[in-house]
Amino acid sequence: MYPIDAEDFRKVMVDMALFPLPKGVEKVDDLIPQYWNALKDQHIESVKRCAARHMRYGKFFPKPWELRPKDSRPVGEESDTDRARRAAFKKTNIAMWDARLKENPLLTKWQLLQAYVACGEATMDHGSDAFADRMRFARAAGERLLAQGEPPYFAAVLMGEIRSYVGEGMHSPTMELEL
Repeated sequence: MYPIDAEDFRKVMVDMALFPLPKGVEKVDDLIPQYWNALKDQHIESVKRCAARHMRYGKFFPKPWELRPKDSRPVGEESDTDRARRAAFKKTNIAMWDARLKENPLLTKWQLLQAYVACGEATMDHGSDAFADRMRFARAAGERLLAQGEPPYFAAVLMGEIRSYVGEGMHSPTMELEL
């Protein structure tokens, strides 16, 4: 942000004062310099977009990192031990899913689709094109799974959630995946 953005930034902060302020803070003006320093490397439009998302989904006054796009958070260095643990977890996870696929292929595919959707919901900006593409793909995959046989109970709930993101009238992407 640039000094010229200070008034817009102040307006964003005042708008978010509808949320309960952190303990020990009397008024939002006390937080503006701290938040400005924490977010000065971001573009004002990006901060406004994140603030609007927080106004819609948040319950408390946001922390500065909640006003950054998700992909701009700094990533720490991973130690060799952490890398080894991650590799072992990945290997175990793949083996578990392979075993479940052999036991009950259709149910396992539905569970994988549910995990795919949940991961997108938790980690992506719901207004982004990437999120929309992910939900379109999930809908197409779910429709292919519906055609394969009787779905488990949670499949109807999952497809309802996907349709709420994608909409009823949208066409499925041509991307095909072997499910």
